[in-house]
Amino acid sequence: MGASTELPLVDHHCHGVVAADLDDAAFERWITESDRPPAPGTRNFETPLGLAIRAWCAPLLDLEPGVEAADYMERRRQLGQAETCRLLLAACGLERLLVDTGIAGAGLTDPDELAALAGVPAQEVVRIELVAEEVARAGADAAGFPHAFATALEAAAAPGAVGLKTIAAYRHGLALAPAPP
Repeated sequence: MGASTELPLVDHHCHGVVAADLDDAAFERWITESDRPPAPGTRNFETPLGLAIRAWCAPLLDLEPGVEAADYMERRRQLGQAETCRLLLAACGLERLLVDTGIAGAGLTDPDELAALAGVPAQEVVRIELVAEEVARAGADAAGFPHAFATALEAAAAPGAVGLKTIAAYRHGLALAPAPP
């Protein structure tokens, strides 16, 4: 493997991890990006990702590869969420984490909490739309919005953020006009 296994890695786009212990149903909701339930008679543990978790993550928790989902979840419960996260993150070979903090209200760790679990520095990437939504909720009118948004964005980035991120393409596709509105 050589350099590929020795090269320190930077995860340039991650999110915090769920801080609370998860029951089986909640864990299975988190291992998909879909907002829909799995097909009738199936589970998310039976998807390619679910199989990969049981093949690759289970041994990091002192389980056999391909262990049954119930045994995998029982081991997570025995260890607790924080220790499970520490073990899994330690195995990633990461040197630094750049954390998109734009998923609000999901019970995820912030960059400092994630850094403590991972044992490596974690720095924030500010989600532009989240800042804009906060400015709008604060009551900025159309005339005052540009200035209020610029001020809020500068403040959000000031404490040490390493980048800004937009999800415009997720919401509208890649055919975005390059000219300012």
